[in-house]
Amino acid sequence: MDYDVIVAGGNIGIFFAMTLQMKGYSVCLIEGDDLGSDQEDWHVSMNELQELKNLGILSDDDIDDAVLTVLPGCRVGVCEIKGIKNLGVSSSILIDRVAQRFKTWGGTILEQSPIMGVAISDYTGAAIDLGEGREPVTANLVLDCIGSSSPMARQERYGKKPDGILAVVGSCASGFNKNTNKQGDLMHTNPKIEDKGKHGKHQYFWEAFPVSGQKKEGQSDVKTTYLYTYMDADKSRPSMETLMNDYWKMLSEYQPEIKNPVTDLNVERVMFAYHPIYSDSPLKYSWSRMLAVDVQSPMIFGGISPLIRHIGRISNAVSEALETQCLHKDDLAQINAHFPGVVFSRMIAQSLAVEKDEDLDPAFFNRLFSANLKSMKDIGPRAINPFLRDVVRPDNLMETFVRTVVTDPALIPQTIKHVGLPTFMKGVKEVSMMGLYGFLDSAVTPKMEKSMNDRPPREAFRWRRQREAWKVGSGNDYNTEASGNE
Repeated sequence: MDYDVIVAGGNIGIFFAMTLQMKGYSVCLIEGDDLGSDQEDWHVSMNELQELKNLGILSDDDIDDAVLTVLPGCRVGVCEIKGIKNLGVSSSILIDRVAQRFKTWGGTILEQSPIMGVAISDYTGAAIDLGEGREPVTANLVLDCIGSSSPMARQERYGKKPDGILAVVGSCASGFNKNTNKQGDLMHTNPKIEDKGKHGKHQYFWEAFPVSGQKKEGQSDVKTTYLYTYMDADKSRPSMETLMNDYWKMLSEYQPEIKNPVTDLNVERVMFAYHPIYSDSPLKYSWSRMLAVDVQSPMIFGGISPLIRHIGRISNAVSEALETQCLHKDDLAQINAHFPGVVFSRMIAQSLAVEKDEDLDPAFFNRLFSANLKSMKDIGPRAINPFLRDVVRPDNLMETFVRTVVTDPALIPQTIKHVGLPTFMKGVKEVSMMGLYGFLDSAVTPKMEKSMNDRPPREAFRWRRQREAWKVGSGNDYNTEASGNE
């Protein structure tokens, strides 16, 4: 094989590629466009950047140069949150720094190289077809970091309808008041449920982040604002054009200082995207020698932020798979185990969609979010901070649920009616699984550790993946002590 690992998808994949290259493997990164061509800001916490530093991927200088915006905090409903998504980071600076380091360590980057096909041999390796006139590239393992738009993922899910859609529209524009452009918004829900007639109903949410050099308060008049909604994948749902028109019409309600977006704002760029929601995530491929990096929930979409805590885990698992030749699809499936927390987050995202003909109180979601966020606020950072970083923990869920029942008892039967009893019971099952995983992680893992070295390589590999599944599935891989209001 030409390489030990081929990483497909550069903007996220470069971090996995760098970690594996540092472990001594030969790695080739394949990107269909120019690496880092999006030129967007990532909204992350210092915890995520520190994790990349701990892995040896970033240096302190990289972090200092990449952080363009520092916010005093973000608003989530009734909560003022510090230390969560309060940094605006230049993705192009981060990617360029890591890419240069990756090449210095001997890594290979192929840009402008869309993947035309993949040939897999269980016993030999994988070959990537880069199109006519180009030699295929071969490796022992393909790490797919492209996401839901990956051609391999699309083939795996061919003909399968998404369980839901997260649709996002927005813009980055100057013209906001520098003196008030200081705080970010996460999941703001001031609008009520929109009735689109034949296109059904949906609830809009807002996000906003001041950007462009605000390392001190009051320095920038530039802000990125997003309008997003969850819906099912029915073809009668509103188009992205409809959502974008609503965004421009509703922007002045969300940002009252902007009376007319056409005359008051200087738009630098417009963004629109949709994220399909599948209940079978993390995705397990039907082919050997291929692994999907697919552990992000669409509940709190945020680019790289929710993925960072999995880089070390997945890279270590890939390293062991290569060393022990555990590259069969059944072995690699253990890396993308059943994570009840991820499944539960996806269920929450699906529950935020209004069925086409559902008769639901227009203020239902505002009321639901207000009650739950108030409960999280009363509990403190240990409840809401993990949630906003895409981590679900059973202890926090149960405490939030109990407090919400006390605060607004009538809300629970309405919620069950909205999601349906089968879905509600499935959610109870997943929360119970999180509790079970936590027990197994604390009670069984220490005993497993002692016998690990005496087991055959393949059996030991699967035991370690099971141990990691318990840890991630229960949320115990997330350090609540380090996630406070830094």
